[in-house]
Amino acid sequence: MNIRFALVVFSLTFFCFKTFAQDIPMEKHDLDAAKCSIEFPQQWITLDNFSAKASNIVIAVSTSLKETPNDNFTENIIVTSTSIEGNNKKLESRFENLVDKITRNYDGECAIIDKGSVNTQQNELKWIIYTQKTESMVYKIISYLVVVEDKEYLITCYASVDSFDKFRPIYDKVAQSFKYIK
Repeated sequence: MNIRFALVVFSLTFFCFKTFAQDIPMEKHDLDAAKCSIEFPQQWITLDNFSAKASNIVIAVSTSLKETPNDNFTENIIVTSTSIEGNNKKLESRFENLVDKITRNYDGECAIIDKGSVNTQQNELKWIIYTQKTESMVYKIISYLVVVEDKEYLITCYASVDSFDKFRPIYDKVAQSFKYIK
């Protein structure tokens, strides 16, 4: 009996999150300097088309609005573009580099939770979910990696540990909207 109840609650929760993400109106952003486009939630505050002079640049940032006046954190999506030099342009090896970098840079303040991949109409995306501790908070983060020609794009989405599951469908929707423009 308890197992059935748990399955029903899980199914309803999953359905509500999926419906929540589908109901969020999205807005397309053409990031001309980085030769790509991506969709962000319309009601979020978005800054895009930063300067393209550096080899590793932030090209867009999108931030949710506070849900209540007492919110001490808003969810964020940061898109970066990095030029890839040399022969190391395969998604799998770039993803291994990302996992290694996350593990080394946070020196015990990070825990990798899950990894996977998803195919969109145009690209294969690899993703990793991990937590990161700071002095005041623990964040849950998902980073999606896509490699196109001589560029690596990283879509990194931050939320508090408590709200991550609520925003994950939105993050997936944003990442799957990524398109490379030749």
